[in-house]
Amino acid sequence: MFNTKQDVMTQAFNAAGFDDVSYDDVVSAHRSDGREWEIVIDRSGQLKATITGIAGKPTEHALNVLGRKAAVLVEKTVTTTVMFKLNDAAELGKVLEALEAAGGE
Repeated sequence: MFNTKQDVMTQAFNAAGFDDVSYDDVVSAHRSDGREWEIVIDRSGQLKATITGIAGKPTEHALNVLGRKAAVLVEKTVTTTVMFKLNDAAELGKVLEALEAAGGE
């Protein structure tokens, strides 16, 4: 089984600007920087990073509801998912750095 080494992982998440880190059945962390980042690490060390951001400028149009106009905003998103097997908790910091350097893409 993968050793989560909470102190090592917490330090890596904090250095990368993640908040809302929890250690339950899986390790999960969240970050919002104009994109939404969710990192989940299971007991085997399998990491799944999901990064979602807005793709392009939102469009707006009106919709008739009960004889009144409602504003409809359409935003298209791009979701990037990265899967990686951690051998040790100490690798997490480098993985987060690589994801950041790639811009979440």
